Amino acid sequence: MILIEQSGCGLAVSSLFSTFLAFFGIFIGKWVILAGLIFASIIYLAGHFKEKHNKALLPLIFNVGVLIISLLLAVKGQDLQFALNKAAYHEVITLIEEGKIEMDERGRALLPPEYRHLSSCGGGIQVNLNDGIARVFFFHRTDRTEFWDGVWFEGLVYRSDNQLPQQADYFTEELLGIGEWNCEPKEASWFYCTNTVDF
Repeated sequence: MILIEQSGCGLAVSSLFSTFLAFFGIFIGKWVILAGLIFASIIYLAGHFKEKHNKALLPLIFNVGVLIISLLLAVKGQDLQFALNKAAYHEVITLIEEGKIEMDERGRALLPPEYRHLSSCGGGIQVNLNDGIARVFFFHRTDRTEFWDGVWFEGLVYRSDNQLPQQADYFTEELLGIGEWNCEPKEASWFYCTNTVDF
């Protein structure tokens, strides 16, 4: 059972420079852009309200709407992802249990094209079928450039016996104990798990 390793789809520390760029580009950058658009919309509204009335409000309404949606997605994006794709996640589990998705000797598998949006890494998942228990990890974030916030990897986990997923289910022996493993139940047999590290 060797599921997550230090190569491929996930786990390596990025350089300080690329970490800074990721932090700015992914987190701060989008909020700065949104704030700039809202500010520009307010200026547009002030300059055009008399002549265009309600139409002058449209850019501001649109940009504030984008801000609200972005805030909601940032807080619990995984809940929305799961809710919108629940049927597809269950279909993948059925395919795995029926042996219709091939895995390599390390439990790595590539989802069929129509399901690849369910996992980052180009649709790659990790599967552990030891002891008659199906454990499937759908990656939602493993990008090396996102190491700046201490998240090593995270994703949606299925465990057929509805027991809390363990770090040992997804780590090679040499990586056990690295970071803090947390899982939040979503519904029966489904969890959202995050592994974080302290600097």
